[in-house]
Amino acid sequence: MDVAAKSAGEPAPWPILVERRGEGMGIIGIHFIQPEYKDHEKASVVWCGLELASVDRGPAKVGWTACHRSVFSCTRLNFGRTGSPLQQVVFHNRNMADTWFTSDFHFGHFNIIRYCNRPFASTEEMDAHVADRMNAHVKPNDTLYFLGDFCMGNVEKVAAYRKRLNCKTIHFVEGNHDKVTRKSQGLFASWSSLSEVHVGKQGIVLCHYAMRVWPHHGRGAWQLYGHSHGNLPDDPLSLSMDVGVDSHSFHPWHFDEVQAIMKAKATAREQPPETR
Repeated sequence: MDVAAKSAGEPAPWPILVERRGEGMGIIGIHFIQPEYKDHEKASVVWCGLELASVDRGPAKVGWTACHRSVFSCTRLNFGRTGSPLQQVVFHNRNMADTWFTSDFHFGHFNIIRYCNRPFASTEEMDAHVADRMNAHVKPNDTLYFLGDFCMGNVEKVAAYRKRLNCKTIHFVEGNHDKVTRKSQGLFASWSSLSEVHVGKQGIVLCHYAMRVWPHHGRGAWQLYGHSHGNLPDDPLSLSMDVGVDSHSFHPWHFDEVQAIMKAKATAREQPPETR
């Protein structure tokens, strides 16, 4: 597969769009190489330790290896020895029955109890409650999309908190409190600052922050976010919603729950303004 440069003689453009559709896999992957790419002779797209694509400067040559998985994503770009998170990841997940969304655990963050009026006396109590609620709903083989702000503490704390969650497949969209967690990207199925996913036929844009507009918002795509801890007034006509734990009694949101809310919003949008 060739990715053309912007014009003859230019280095490969950034962001570079790399797309893969595998026959029978129902998979799509789109990867934006960060601006730092221009300073390197070669970049590699790496997924779970497996190099999926390499990009050389000049007209970009992209080579793929086979990947027969129901979920396809890349977690980072490698520039020599330097790993860098992707700005955006796009992938498909066929199965709606086992798909969940959540955000803003803030494991080990005592001040979040006060900031958000969480009903706990200690971080230990909060951490146990959040982990127990997740494990009660999200089974080991389910898929969980986590939209940022995982925990406070060092990398050892990150690993310990990750072990408390039974779900094997957690896709991570980073938040503003994930500087340390970013060092442990290998503990998660994917890592990005913005993700555009498809669950069944439904397009969903995932970001830690709420957005006014997003890709394909005029075609029915949803936007799910965290960060606001249930304090951002919901727009009843916008196909977006807060999926953080503070908005749902510390439960994760199942795809079917989100779908029911979005259907009600879509119906409201179709009504004449005077009848809303």
